[in-house]
Amino acid sequence: MDKINSFYKMLKYNAEKYPDKEAIIYDTMTVTYQKLFEDSYKKALHLMRFEGSRIAIYGPASYRWIVNMFGTILAGKDVMLVDFFLPQNTRNDILKKVGVDYILSSTNQYILADNEAIIITDAEKDEVDGLIYNEEKIQMTKESSNRIFDFYTATIPGGLPFIRYHFEIHSGRVTCFYDKLGPTKQNDREYDFEICPGFKVPEWAKGAVFYQIFVDRFCNGDTSNDVLDNEYAYIGTGSVQVKDWNQRPSIMDVGRFYGGDLQGVKDKLDYLQDLGEELQEFH
Repeated sequence: MDKINSFYKMLKYNAEKYPDKEAIIYDTMTVTYQKLFEDSYKKALHLMRFEGSRIAIYGPASYRWIVNMFGTILAGKDVMLVDFFLPQNTRNDILKKVGVDYILSSTNQYILADNEAIIITDAEKDEVDGLIYNEEKIQMTKESSNRIFDFYTATIPGGLPFIRYHFEIHSGRVTCFYDKLGPTKQNDREYDFEICPGFKVPEWAKGAVFYQIFVDRFCNGDTSNDVLDNEYAYIGTGSVQVKDWNQRPSIMDVGRFYGGDLQGVKDKLDYLQDLGEELQEFH
């Protein structure tokens, strides 16, 4: 592998020269060059055991997704990245056209339902070694009933960093979905439910008092960077500079700019400290 793969050489070089330096920072997770090399190399060794040269990688952005991609490249396989938000039928058509040998999934993500409340995962089962090529069904079980409702349960496989799901219900010829918007006729995966089983609140954030600041409307500390009238078009209309902060917001106030900036926040740090705030969230 060392003689034929320059990508391998680069990863190995960085791992040897900067073993403890951060190679990846993702959400609350940090990965060193040494760990990135070891995980990618281990994935490559596993993939090299399988025949076939074309592998599709499917799933949302995550560290495992990166390792899957790096490992596939190190193994000398062709990589096809599949858009995570493609409809299932579109995704399957693409995979057939390009002749994919295997599919690697970074998570067992979407949950869709079939007749009689059977849940079907719209992502391939994610084993520890990450080699995926078939879909899996999860049967919902009726646990109890009362005079109004039936209650169904299903178990989602654990050990996943991030889970997105929604329900699809069939009754005769009627089909509806259930997601963050409630019952809908069509599902938009943007509104899938989300679970992050491995999430932990950082120690520095526990018990802290957050103060949310919408910067443009907090304090104008530097008038030189104010947005001027008709300086540019926003949502089809010219921008409006607001000079009187005491006037009532307009119906389309989204296109009006008050001039608040980071310098204004700095100027009010004593005020924020007196409030007892410990962490600031900017919008």
